[in-house]
Amino acid sequence: MPSVARNVVTLVLILFIVGLAILIVNYLYNTNAPPVSAAHFVVQKRPGVVYKANFDADRSGPEWSSRTVSRTKNGQHKFLGPFRELPLAFTVDGLPVHQFIHVTFDLITFEPWNGDSANWGRDLWDMRVEGGQPLIHTTFSNCGFFNDNNEQSFPDQYPWYPAHPGWTGAAAKQSLGWTNSWGGESYATDSTYAFDLYFPHTADTLRLRFQSQIKQHDNKPYGFLNFKVETIDQPTHATDDALGVWWNDLGGEDPLRAYHAAWSLIATADAATAYIHPRLPPPDPSIPLNIDQQKLWQHGSFQYDTPQQRQRARALHVLEVIHSPASIKILKDIGFAGTPQGAPPTRWGP
Repeated sequence: MPSVARNVVTLVLILFIVGLAILIVNYLYNTNAPPVSAAHFVVQKRPGVVYKANFDADRSGPEWSSRTVSRTKNGQHKFLGPFRELPLAFTVDGLPVHQFIHVTFDLITFEPWNGDSANWGRDLWDMRVEGGQPLIHTTFSNCGFFNDNNEQSFPDQYPWYPAHPGWTGAAAKQSLGWTNSWGGESYATDSTYAFDLYFPHTADTLRLRFQSQIKQHDNKPYGFLNFKVETIDQPTHATDDALGVWWNDLGGEDPLRAYHAAWSLIATADAATAYIHPRLPPPDPSIPLNIDQQKLWQHGSFQYDTPQQRQRARALHVLEVIHSPASIKILKDIGFAGTPQGAPPTRWGP
């Protein structure tokens, strides 16, 4: 082959290899291409939605430490799970520069979760940023049909007394096909909770950790119908009037209004910290500041009966999730040790 022809062929091969390399890089990092979609999950490395999954495939992506996908009992939905008491991790790295993470997902719990029941609970569910702030630490009940086993902490953090009725805040209940029988009667035992959470986060890797803590380690699974993560460039701007409304809602008796108020405050970051600090009610000697996980059987040993008690408890959670130097200093100054984490005790109860 003449030398000119060889040079042309060599040049074409080089251009082909370079072009292929560019396509591979764009596929992996999604810098100039539309979001890459495979089996209804997306991972992209630019601002906006960085992960989205509906779990329609038989397995999830590598972002999850456990990738099993199952069907609900009635066969109508696929979900990621089931999961029980072993920790579950979600990791996505290479995130663009950001100040907040926005996470939305539908959590399902099924079988007879017993919430805060003095006799059969506590059945807890925990979600937190690995090495960072706790997000949700609460109990759920799928037994709202019983008079003596119908209480949960959600939409508040555990422990919350007086507890709320089972299924409080659920987007759907008894709709996925799971049933259990007691005394010859059959009851539907499942629930769906729609979460929409904004929280401060700046690292280029997001690691979330999930874990249930079930009394006597009974079979009470959970899973996810969907999961989406979005990066946000800045906190939410709020007027003093808006901050005041949310602050008052923290002390109210409506737990759903208080829940939405808490996450609205968290979305404003240190604007909420500055607003809360001078207004934080003083401690109440009848209510423990730090909860010993080994004494959770002390059911109802205190009550959040007044607006000040409710405001203080919910505000501590807000400050803990904001997780800024200013909010951490406030918590340290009052001696707040933080929401418990780690492996559950050998068994709940006395």
